[in-house]
Amino acid sequence: MVKPLKPLTMRKARADSLAKKAQTHRPTNHNVCRVRGDYFESGYGISTMSAEEIKAAKRQLAIKGGVLKRLANEFKSYQKETEDQRAVVERLAAKEGADEWDVQNSRKVLGDCEQMIEPSKKRALEALQQLKDVIAVSESEPELVQSEEYSKALSIIETASPLLV
Repeated sequence: MVKPLKPLTMRKARADSLAKKAQTHRPTNHNVCRVRGDYFESGYGISTMSAEEIKAAKRQLAIKGGVLKRLANEFKSYQKETEDQRAVVERLAAKEGADEWDVQNSRKVLGDCEQMIEPSKKRALEALQQLKDVIAVSESEPELVQSEEYSKALSIIETASPLLV
């Protein structure tokens, strides 16, 4: 036996109400994953990233933090080397019996050291900006803000920023 159909207006009204409910209904304390499009709940609050995305973001925080730390140390060592070489040049220039070749060679080394400061500073500033960008994305994710990688990245920024200014 075939079930009789409801009048068209009733079917349309029911379909409209279901469509409206589907558009406006979002489960509380859930959010939509940007990649998969499904709902999930994080243990730390509302999460907008999947577990894989969080793991990748933590990895990026660690990598970018390590890069910045290395480049800041490189910049610092070039500055120290330049200061040391400048002292050697001044000492040789002040010395009366110094060989002219030694003075010229030490000035050439000083010039090489000075040439390395600006490119290393530029690379370190780029790494600083990249790390700040990753941190800006991570700030919206409660699980990342509470992670060890996030706090290490912030401390690296605090350490490296005064060196590069």
